[in-house]
Amino acid sequence: MSSNHIFFVNFFALKVLFFPCAGIIKDEKELINMKNKRRIAAAAVLAVFSALVCVAALRAPKAEVPAEEDQAPPAAEYYLRDCDGFIAVYRGASATPINITEIETATLNDTDFELLQKGIPAESRNELLLLLEDLSS
Repeated sequence: MSSNHIFFVNFFALKVLFFPCAGIIKDEKELINMKNKRRIAAAAVLAVFSALVCVAALRAPKAEVPAEEDQAPPAAEYYLRDCDGFIAVYRGASATPINITEIETATLNDTDFELLQKGIPAESRNELLLLLEDLSS
C-alpha cells in the first residue's frame, strides 16, 4: 500500500467518525477548515450560553437582609425589662419574670428607659447584678 492510499483510508475513517452527515471531503485542508468551523460554532454557543446565565443572575431577585430592628436579639441567660413600672428580671425569652425589683422605671434616664423597653440582655448572673446596680443609682 502506498502512503497516499494509507492517508486516504485514515482520512476517510476520520470523515466517517466525525462528519457522518457531511458530504465527501476532498482533502486535508477542507477537513481542517471544517474542524475550525466547528470550534468557532462551539465557542459561539458557549458565549451565548454564558451571556444568558449572566443575564439571569443579574435579574434574579436579591435576598433581603432584615434590618437590625427586625432581627431577634441574641439569646442571653437573663433580660431586664419593664414590668408594671418596675425593673423585672426574666430568664431567657420567658414571658414571666423570675424577679421584680424595687427599682422604678420612672427614675431611669431616657436612654436606659428605651433600652429597658427592648430588653437589656445579661449573659451571666454577675453581669445581671452589675446592670441592676448601675440602674439603681
